[in-house]
Amino acid sequence: MRPSDSSKPSNVARVETIEGDSRGANVRVHARWYYRPEESIGGQRQFHGSKEFFLSDHYDVQSADTIEGKCTVHTFKGYTKLDAVGNDDFFCRFEFNWILKLLEEQVRPYGLDLREKSSRLR
Repeated sequence: MRPSDSSKPSNVARVETIEGDSRGANVRVHARWYYRPEESIGGQRQFHGSKEFFLSDHYDVQSADTIEGKCTVHTFKGYTKLDAVGNDDFFCRFEFNWILKLLEEQVRPYGLDLREKSSRLR
């Protein structure tokens, strides 16, 4: 999806549903956002891949006009089995709390439920 700042790379989201009016106009997509490792507390680490994203608990509704194209975000296992990795192939192996900017594994050791905590902070 097109970022608001054109100097930044495209945003990536998983389309959950698509809706529009009876004429097919005003098409909106319900999306679940992916984040890059550098957007988390701790940032990009040595073990993060250059094509890695984190699936977040951030849901949003956007105009379909903001969609720039299609890419595929594979599981890590699926990604490692690709015969050839294309420009539009990425992978995800972690879930991300977009409010706390932490991976789920960083939240859980402190006795916090990721979904419960983020819903209380919204």
